Amino acid sequence: MDQVGTFSLDFILSVILFFIIVSSIINVTTDRIETVKTTEKLAHARNLAENIAKTINLVYSGGNGHSININLPKKVGDSNYRIRVNSSGVYITVDGMMGKANIIPKKLLNGEPPSYSQITLLPGRSYTIRNMEDKNGNSWIIIK
Repeated sequence: MDQVGTFSLDFILSVILFFIIVSSIINVTTDRIETVKTTEKLAHARNLAENIAKTINLVYSGGNGHSININLPKKVGDSNYRIRVNSSGVYITVDGMMGKANIIPKKLLNGEPPSYSQITLLPGRSYTIRNMEDKNGNSWIIIK
């Protein structure tokens, strides 16, 4: 009888150890999948910021009167986002994390003075980025 009881105890301990190992593997796998999803979302956000910066630089390089229209997506992945543009870069915030895309330093205006320091772009909207010269010959990037 001792041998039958010992076999059962060994079997039960093996099964418990097996379940502990399997549950640990499932937890690690789930965490890795979430990390991949977050990284993918952040990559899309950074790509959006880079595209906006590239568009601003193209408009600036195009000279006076050059303009390009951009359409922003409603969401990045399944998250809301916020874009701010100032004279040095395009900043995107998604899920509490921020990315930056550099632009050629320039004066910005959103068509409503005196908002020269920073422009906020809202998700799901269309904007026209235009290079304009004022009467003093200064070049401005206007985002409306």
